[in-house]
Amino acid sequence: MPATITAGSTLVVNGTKTISFYDSGAGGAAGSAANTTYLDLATSRVGDVLGAIDAITGGTSSVSAAGKLQLGTGTTDDFSITGTGNALTALGLNGTLAVTGGSATTLAAGATLAK
Repeated sequence: MPATITAGSTLVVNGTKTISFYDSGAGGAAGSAANTTYLDLATSRVGDVLGAIDAITGGTSSVSAAGKLQLGTGTTDDFSITGTGNALTALGLNGTLAVTGGSATTLAAGATLAK
């Protein structure tokens, strides 16, 4: 996991499911909120974030050979990711990501969203 993500930062996928970051190395612990996946900054990697996104969207995400995030929704439904703290920027994504079903979009920092 990039060291720049801070504990307490979140990603919200499709407005209903949250990925929350905590740091057990600094005494933090996972919470128990409904519809929330907790990732420990002390042990998680980018692949764990992508896996959590995929579990929500049903897609298959990856990191390209060039190091770009490729987020696949696996559906033709609309898709969005918002965030709090610095989770989006630490992953090289800026602002709210929103894609209308059936389209593909190039995201900030060269990341791509594939349908």
